[in-house]
Formats: sequence, C-alpha cells, structure tokens
Amino acid sequence: DGTKRTAFASALYFLERSGHPRPHTIPIEQAIRFCLDLAEENARKSRGEVIQPKTIGAIADWFRQLLHTTL
Repeated sequence: DGTKRTAFASALYFLERSGHPRPHTIPIEQAIRFCLDLAEENARKSRGEVIQPKTIGAIADWFRQLLHTTL
C-alpha cells in the first residue's frame, strides 16, 4: 500500500529540508531490506519472537551512512 515507500521518501525529504543533501543514488536493495526490517519488527514480536528493535539512534546512523556514502 506504499506506506514504507512514503515513510522513506518523507525521511529523505525531511533530511533535505534540514540541510542534508539528497543522495544522488540510493542502494535500492539495502534501502528495501532496511525498511522491511523496520516494518516487520511488530509482526515478529507479536509471534513471540525475541527481537532487538532498532533504536532511533540506529536508524539515524543508517541514514547518516546512506547520506555519507552516496555523495
């Protein structure tokens, strides 16, 4: 339904509006895996799986790496 794509695009838009340059290229497979992992955390937890949810800091680090490595 596009919510993961919308969330990812919104994050990039927010970062760009906050002064961070938009990446020229995005590693698509890496971005898809990252977004799916985030989206699946609640489903895994509801099935009783022991998970280590990504923290805000870990998400921020991932975006920092994305912005740094794609410039």
